[in-house]
Amino acid sequence: MNKAPKKESIGRRHRYFLLFFGYLLVYHIVVVNHLQSWQLNPVTYSLYCVDFSFGFASKLLPGAVFHLLFGKFASQTAANIYAVVLILLFFLGLSLLLEKFMLRMPEQHRGKALFLLLFLLSGAYTFAIYTKWLGIYDGHWLLVALAYFVCLENKYLRFFIPALFAVSLFIHFAALVFVLPMFSILLLYRASIMEEKNEKRAIIVIFVLCMLCAAATFAILSLNESRMVCSIEEFHQKLGERGTDYYTFWDYAFFHLWGGEQFLPDAVLQMKPSLMKFVYLFYYQIKMNYGIFVQNPSRALLTTLGGTVVLCPVVWFFLRFHFSRFRAQKDRFKRFCTLLMIVQFPFVYILGILLGDSLDMTRYLTHGFLAMFTCVLCVLYHEKSSTELFFEQAGKRNSLALKIYFLAYAALTLMPTIH
Repeated sequence: MNKAPKKESIGRRHRYFLLFFGYLLVYHIVVVNHLQSWQLNPVTYSLYCVDFSFGFASKLLPGAVFHLLFGKFASQTAANIYAVVLILLFFLGLSLLLEKFMLRMPEQHRGKALFLLLFLLSGAYTFAIYTKWLGIYDGHWLLVALAYFVCLENKYLRFFIPALFAVSLFIHFAALVFVLPMFSILLLYRASIMEEKNEKRAIIVIFVLCMLCAAATFAILSLNESRMVCSIEEFHQKLGERGTDYYTFWDYAFFHLWGGEQFLPDAVLQMKPSLMKFVYLFYYQIKMNYGIFVQNPSRALLTTLGGTVVLCPVVWFFLRFHFSRFRAQKDRFKRFCTLLMIVQFPFVYILGILLGDSLDMTRYLTHGFLAMFTCVLCVLYHEKSSTELFFEQAGKRNSLALKIYFLAYAALTLMPTIH
């Protein structure tokens, strides 16, 4: 009589989850933060000091949620605990998603797939900023991204995705550059590989709704928000009452002040919301950024060129993979989605040069590379032929050189620290 197969233990069944979660914890404690506790700094703490009592605008949502949850117990200590819990929840969710990815990979490729995912979890340009700069706005987008992928996998929950576009913009309207392009590309990609026509149509309808929702939310927030918050004096007073004297970010974000000087002309501020006003806002943002660059060109060059050199090998490999897929595909819709994946990183990179090379280029590189990496993983998850192509191309690389590159990349946690 044959014995029933022995049940695997929970630890054995979820070995990949435990590996990824443990790796994230050890890496961010030891390498990223050098055995120091994860702490809010004056900048990121100030993000939790605001809520909708300051007005109605983007950038207030994270603080509003924090104050809704903690009420009279809101403090810097509570904010620090809250921010740590949020990033740990994300690490848990991410580890579960990556476990699902690993189990989808063919047995013969799992070793290479594991190495690929360890690359994702390491280095300066994926998740390092989220514990190095605990509480940064961008960390809230990570949780939205988890919700996005959960919704994307369920035909009923998909209709909540337009709301996630709006939430992303309420966190910070830079979502239009940082996370919404990835969400949009992956929506179209899922539609392109759907065989069931009704599901394909449903995703396209959701995509259109997302575009309308994002356009309306962005127009309201980016063109009007400085009119929808309290005066600068009241803003400073409220921040002081909540335990922070850091005003620089808020003076810039809502009152268009940098170094105590207004960088937007009154004529632009007085314009009614319109496409032309957005063009002027974009122009003066570039002009201000150039002024910051002139003040400290060495730092901007180090951030930009250093990050470019570090990422160049892996970005080039991913682009070659997409180019190979683009040439092999005959379906126009799939070719279009592949083209979007190709231009996604250059799009974010160029905007970083224009808008963030002096202060925020590390963030632009992080979001550009993380979105690129995510698109590659989604392709590998859904397309067996592309999986074979990817690991065939990866197998041609010199393994010793690849390991040296990985170790060098993983040793860099931010280059340089953002301000």
